[in-house]
Amino acid sequence: MNDYFSYRENGPRARTEQVISPEVWAGLVATVQALINSGAFGLRFPERCPEGQAICGCDEGVIAASVIAEMPGLSKAHPLR
Repeated sequence: MNDYFSYRENGPRARTEQVISPEVWAGLVATVQALINSGAFGLRFPERCPEGQAICGCDEGVIAASVIAEMPGLSKAHPLR
């Protein structure tokens, strides 16, 4: 958990929401996209370089398919792109 100033002053907020808001969803997508861009998923979801088959990044299509398989209703509730 992050040590936010508001948590130190007011305590953490109760986790009562049942639906992910558009703002939280956008933050999750941005965090995952930043991790993809940094190569964090390259080991598990490798993109192969066409000029030698070395790993050169993350295959976004494969990671998206994996997320959809793990959470089948997610793509209907929130578009991945």
